[in-house]
Amino acid sequence: MDRDRIWFEAWFRYAIQPDRGETAEKQYWSARFAYLYGLSGEDGGLLLEAMEAAGRCVPRLLGRVGVTEGNRQTFSLGMTMSQLTNVSRYRPNLELWNSVALKGEQPEEYIRREQEGLFHIGETPYDCVEEVAALADEARAKFRLIKEHVSDMGEELCRIGTDVEALWLLTHFYCHKILAAMEILKYKAGMDEECYGDISLLERAGGYLGQSLEIYGELAALTEKTYYYANSMQTPQRKIPFPDGDRYGHWTACLPEYKREYENLVKHTKELKEGRYHPGKQSETDILPLRPASFRLLSENAHTFVMTSGSSISCDRVRKLQKLAPELQGLTGIATDFEKAFEGNLSVTVELSEDSYILIGYMRDKSIQWLQLPDLETNTHADDRGGLAVLYRGAVVAEGCPVADIHAYRYEAGEHTVYFGTGAYLIAGIIPADTVLQPREADYDGEVADTLDWLYE
Repeated sequence: MDRDRIWFEAWFRYAIQPDRGETAEKQYWSARFAYLYGLSGEDGGLLLEAMEAAGRCVPRLLGRVGVTEGNRQTFSLGMTMSQLTNVSRYRPNLELWNSVALKGEQPEEYIRREQEGLFHIGETPYDCVEEVAALADEARAKFRLIKEHVSDMGEELCRIGTDVEALWLLTHFYCHKILAAMEILKYKAGMDEECYGDISLLERAGGYLGQSLEIYGELAALTEKTYYYANSMQTPQRKIPFPDGDRYGHWTACLPEYKREYENLVKHTKELKEGRYHPGKQSETDILPLRPASFRLLSENAHTFVMTSGSSISCDRVRKLQKLAPELQGLTGIATDFEKAFEGNLSVTVELSEDSYILIGYMRDKSIQWLQLPDLETNTHADDRGGLAVLYRGAVVAEGCPVADIHAYRYEAGEHTVYFGTGAYLIAGIIPADTVLQPREADYDGEVADTLDWLYE
């Protein structure tokens, strides 16, 4: 309870009477802190100022670069470069930016306005970096003053000191990473059709990213013995920075992933500089098809087909496959009635002989006729069977359809009636649940190369 004591006290005090004068409140809390932690009145005031400065850092950063304030994201674990430079891939909650955050611009919006010669509106990413760094520095400096004055700090005051230090490290990690992201976005804005541009921008980004990694290493070392985990819920709903809140629940678990991200950026920057890297043109000749699982189709309003060029993905025998990832070649797909799907009346019943993944293709289009991915912001069970993360991006092209991303949903052996909601989609096949899934960017619409995610992957 000591960890949450101040929160409960503040909540109770302001629930009873929220309208209190600022000067009087500062005096009250300074005296309260002095009493609780055995401090002088002056040091009680310093502690209040340190905690208030530290407490403003993360909300400011979240509003400027976060994806969501909901359960999908554990902001205190950091964010990847892809999440900072290609945020649309992660389906951001726009209410966070438009209603919760200070009025201002996200990184991509800032670069767009720079390109178009427009005035900037509100807080920019650079403003945010400068101001939260100053707040973190203020909090750290004031707590260090307290330590100079106090010879015997109690356990809880030491824990607060660890909080302040951890927030300083987290804030400066984000500041350096945002600066790296801005250099990447400048590169993206100026690159040619082959994704070549001013390499010095990527080199500067690598420098900032290296500094952020070094700081994150210090954060992981500090928290290894002082915090059990970063997030209060270790659940699959946690997707950012990394899928699976159980596996990635602590800074030490995330550190190797950030190290890999940095190493990939440095490597690909060097290859681009030497003319040896060609994004979006990797060979698929060595990729083997997935092994199919045995199943029986029980629905009368659908039929099976072989996933190969020329096969139709719908019951009306149109919408023929033009291109598909080699992993999907030869699988048994299920053709469905797209008209019923458009109306929201489509369900498919299958009997699985073993635990399996059902591979679903979501058309990359927001139009109402196409099935949309469920949203963890409004449906906490949306990822109960996995599948929210893309398995093969841009992996299927069919006549009259947008390019499709493939997702894999896990089902147990037995009979299942599959219903996803309103909108048409592709059932690309069924494979055994023990298949080792290796996500990949097929990029048959050419969009993936332009995102620059390949720089970090």
